[in-house]
Amino acid sequence: MINFLKFVVKSTVVVTLISVLCLNLERSKGYSAESNIPTASFISAALNQQQYNTSSIEVNYTDTQVGLNGPPAVYCYRRTPRFWYVEEYKGDFINKSSFDRDTKETRSYSLRKENEESRREIGTIWHDLTGPLSRTNIYDPVNLHLNEELLYELIARGQVIGQENIDGYQCYRIDVSLDSNRPVRQYRVWVDPSIGYCPRRIEGQNDQNYLSTYTFSNYELYGSNVWMPKSIHTCIKTNSDQFLKQFGSYSLDFDYVATSIKIGNAFTDQDLTVSFPKGIKVLQDGLEVK
Repeated sequence: MINFLKFVVKSTVVVTLISVLCLNLERSKGYSAESNIPTASFISAALNQQQYNTSSIEVNYTDTQVGLNGPPAVYCYRRTPRFWYVEEYKGDFINKSSFDRDTKETRSYSLRKENEESRREIGTIWHDLTGPLSRTNIYDPVNLHLNEELLYELIARGQVIGQENIDGYQCYRIDVSLDSNRPVRQYRVWVDPSIGYCPRRIEGQNDQNYLSTYTFSNYELYGSNVWMPKSIHTCIKTNSDQFLKQFGSYSLDFDYVATSIKIGNAFTDQDLTVSFPKGIKVLQDGLEVK
């Protein structure tokens, strides 16, 4: 009987040790010990890691406002672990912008050719992420700029609610609540672990019946764990009369469609840094550079 009791005690100790080891292993992987789901910080890190899984990625895409006649805006977006770079072409408007993650410097150059005799050119330098690269129409599920924060940064501040089905995919939902002085005060983000925790859907809203929705579809794998969608649809809905007066509708829809996606191009730092044509006006942090 005593030997049997010793066996039971030893077995209990062994099982307890195994349970503790498994629990610590799950925690080390970034999983919640109570619910066995990934933490927000783990999802944020996994999403951010995609920026370092390839030396570069280049996406050429179009931006079309649904229901609006006329040609779409055409973009070329490039990303390396250090630089983000975008070129935008629409009608007589051209913009080139770059951001250096090491120095936090944004450089932007715009040209609008109003007619053959009149041109407007200006260059800007800011020591912050601003301008076109901080807009929500940048084609990048990792560096999508939402409410003055990047998506992976926003997720780190959120809470993982659980799993939900989005368009046939099992996703984790993260809820993020922000300060009341932000334009958008709450986000819901659905990320898919099968595509490196990239988003399938994002919803943002405030207390004034404003709702923005981003839907990412047709993801494809490029290289080693670099996932990019072939299309992104955004929709903005509100009951604001000011919005109606400005845009002629209570809602706006945009389609972003990738025409080509390439990885591994050998870009130099100069290729991804905006240089200003000689003689144009340049503002640095709001002040004119002499």
